[in-house]
Amino acid sequence: MTSLINTPEKLTDEEFESLPWILSCQKDSYQYSKEAIVKKCYELKIWNSLYSTPLESKDSNNDSSQKKKKKKKKKKSNEPKVIEPKYGILLNDTVFFPEGGGQPHDTGDIIVNDKQTIHVVNCQSFGPGSNLVLHYTHDPIPENTNVELKINVQRRFDHMIHHSSQHLITAVALNSYNRKTLSWNLAPKDKSCYVELSGELKMEDEELHLIEKDVNKCIRDNLSMLPSFYTHEEYEKNGNIRKAAKGLKLGGSPTIRVMEIDGIDINACCGTHVQQTKDLQAIKFVNTEKGKDGNTKVFYLTGERLLERSNLLERNAKEITSLITCGVDKHVENIKNLLQSQKEINRNMKNLLKSFAAMSANVANHPEFNNESSNIIYQHLPSGNSDFMKSFIREVKSSNVESIRNFEKVTIFVSVGNELSVGAFMIEGPEEVVQALGKELVTLWKAKGGGKKGRFQAKVPINVLNENNISKGQEIALKLASSGGV
Repeated sequence: MTSLINTPEKLTDEEFESLPWILSCQKDSYQYSKEAIVKKCYELKIWNSLYSTPLESKDSNNDSSQKKKKKKKKKKSNEPKVIEPKYGILLNDTVFFPEGGGQPHDTGDIIVNDKQTIHVVNCQSFGPGSNLVLHYTHDPIPENTNVELKINVQRRFDHMIHHSSQHLITAVALNSYNRKTLSWNLAPKDKSCYVELSGELKMEDEELHLIEKDVNKCIRDNLSMLPSFYTHEEYEKNGNIRKAAKGLKLGGSPTIRVMEIDGIDINACCGTHVQQTKDLQAIKFVNTEKGKDGNTKVFYLTGERLLERSNLLERNAKEITSLITCGVDKHVENIKNLLQSQKEINRNMKNLLKSFAAMSANVANHPEFNNESSNIIYQHLPSGNSDFMKSFIREVKSSNVESIRNFEKVTIFVSVGNELSVGAFMIEGPEEVVQALGKELVTLWKAKGGGKKGRFQAKVPINVLNENNISKGQEIALKLASSGGV
């Protein structure tokens, strides 16, 4: 019986040369399972020490670059703690695609003796020529063990079709519209991917519509999309191959893999792809954003992502139809009208609140005020907002400063909100009174806020500002204003 993990050591030249430069997943991207043999199994930190190459990934839980960054105080979370993979398993060949060429890694399972299932949470290539493909797991597997590999098919196919879509968009945009692809991004499953094309483009542009139309015609034509393999010399001599904008990273590979879309594109690529364009089903451009140097990111969807987005939009359209009682063709027009009406309502409400603030600011409307014993003016408005509070304080100052003796000693206290809404309050006046009252109200009303230099403001949570608590707050204000904050 082989020991679980042998003494860590680098691969011999013979072992290294026995590893394939072209993986099974790169020969046939539709191969989702395979029998394999475990060549080496070490902890990830041991692999690091043997080859002095950090095992990093854009979406890896074992990203060592994160450990170098200054530690920040972590916020408390109810989410379960993510357990980092511990082991890196090297196989004689694999159907797991390691992260590369802009395409994320595969996940899946390694099945041992038809019984034990080891989850592969990441797959990365590293080491000399990036030819060591490690499968990240939480559990070890003895060397020389025969295993069965099974990838996550849904994840693989999603990556395949969006990567192949990028190749197709790039080819059409370049061949027919002279727009180069400068970068691309295969986003997580709940987002749109993008291709960054040279020059400025907008969603309403006819040219972008034509690119999309031509791309989908290529899908209907069901063009073949197959890999070929070249020596370095063959690759350099072939003038039909579209050269990578940033150059080709060959590592130590004696073979260059090239993807060809029949009749329209031939390009070096390490990623997994469909074999026929019909498997893309359809490609839809959904948005554009400005890229660098005046270029454009064109966001697109295909396959299940496109169907999910379409279903979401259909559900939303039906709900909007029921809410505003009109057909889909009238949605935008009616929503614009509703928003305009709402703006007018808000504007009128703001003016009404300002008018009410002006009327209620007169000291004659505040029996709690006594220039001799209680230098305070307070006001509460259940349906008010921050604009009302600011207007009230401003109006109290402007309308009473000449009529009230020693106005600088007057405390102005205004609050808004009710039990069913979030509330707030503001205080202005002598520093001692303002700070004492602010602290008392924060405690009484469970508020959050603060202040200085004779000003204090805070937010009050929902279910606090009932009649009883409002009265208590005003009683405290009256008491502190009368005693000078003591």
